[in-house]
Amino acid sequence: MRCAAGKQMGMKRIPECEFKTNLDMMTLVATRGRDFPIARLADRLRCPRCGSRRVAVFFDVPMDFSSVRALPTRRL
Repeated sequence: MRCAAGKQMGMKRIPECEFKTNLDMMTLVATRGRDFPIARLADRLRCPRCGSRRVAVFFDVPMDFSSVRALPTRRL
């Protein structure tokens, strides 16, 4: 995730926020739920540094698949 706030807020020029961080998938599933659409994740996030709602989310698949754990399946 990175902040996508620009260099202007209305007519006022502000310094560009360059906040970037990695999001933990297990924490996102625990807080948002298994059925939350990942495509809507950026709508729910806010930059912790500047407070802007304009954030960009990038998805990256790890090259080492041995470290990836599958989520437990839901029993009915």
